[in-house]
Amino acid sequence: MKKTRTTIVALSMLVAMATLAAAQEPFSDPFSSIIWTKVLPVVQGIGSTLAVLAAIYAAILRQSGDPEKVEQANKWFLGVAISLIVIWVAPAFVKWFISLIRG
Repeated sequence: MKKTRTTIVALSMLVAMATLAAAQEPFSDPFSSIIWTKVLPVVQGIGSTLAVLAAIYAAILRQSGDPEKVEQANKWFLGVAISLIVIWVAPAFVKWFISLIRG
C-alpha cells in the first residue's frame, strides 16, 4: 500500500505542475486551455479516487484495534487529506494568484 500513497502524492504533484505550467497565460494558448479543461479534471478525478481508496484502506486498518496499525492509519488519513487539498486547492489558488497579478 506504500505504492498507493506514493501514487497519490505523485498525482498531487502532477496537478501542481500542470497548474503551474498553465499559469503563465491560462486560456490564451491552446496548450494552456487543454491543460485547464481536459487534463486537470482527469488528473483530479484519478487522484481523488485513489485518495478515497486510501481512506477506505486506512479505515480498515483502524478497525483492527492494533495500536501500531491505528498509528499507521492516522498517517494514511493525514496523507489523504494533504493530497486532496493539493489536488483541489492548487488550481484555484493559481487562478486566484494570476487574477491578482493581472489586476
